[in-house]
Amino acid sequence: MTARRNVCAAVFAAAFAQAIAAGCGDVTGDVIVRAPAEPSGCASDADCGVETPRCDLDTRSCVRCLTTADCPAAQLCALPANTCIPSCIDGDTCGGDSPICDATFGTCRACAADIECPAEAPRCQSSGACVECLAASDCDPGSDEPFCDLIAGRCVECREDGHCDDVGESCNRVLGECAEPCSEAQTCDFDDPICDLDFGYCVECREDSDCEDDELCRGSDCVELDDEDEGEDDD
Repeated sequence: MTARRNVCAAVFAAAFAQAIAAGCGDVTGDVIVRAPAEPSGCASDADCGVETPRCDLDTRSCVRCLTTADCPAAQLCALPANTCIPSCIDGDTCGGDSPICDATFGTCRACAADIECPAEAPRCQSSGACVECLAASDCDPGSDEPFCDLIAGRCVECREDGHCDDVGESCNRVLGECAEPCSEAQTCDFDDPICDLDFGYCVECREDSDCEDDELCRGSDCVELDDEDEGEDDD
């Protein structure tokens, strides 16, 4: 009796499986013959926009560049980021947080130590920029700029009002200079005749036209052109 029940159960299971397969179709066959889905992304440069105009066929993604020829002058294509970055021949073309020219790769990079920085900016800041100072000890205590602006990395005349000796002056912390506070141009004296309303201090100049013909406005001071600058202007 038990054997008969087992036979019936086996027949029923086979019939049930056949019915399921008939309802669903040939699943195995369907998997084998189904074509793979087309990958999404670009197929050519025509699929890409202005900001990322080149199609990388390996990744089917639009990128800024595939070769240096895709980049503007004085830039090269950095791989695998596919990004245009400034190129260089020497340190004169580098600056900011990437002041050092890496001759091996032809790219500007951050400084790694003071020894890589030029004499006019001999200290290597944590940001990678070469700066004038990182501490007050880097500035000449006997000069007109004995204090270090730690944020800007430059030697300045003052960092607080107590650093200013002249009566009526306080420290313009933005410029690092001692100056007379003002609210309108009429309150400024002859030495610093212009009221910089943005800062609220009297200054010598705000633009080149405030200076003599042979001077340029640098910071808030009129600075004389040297012979080299004059030659460049004549060109």
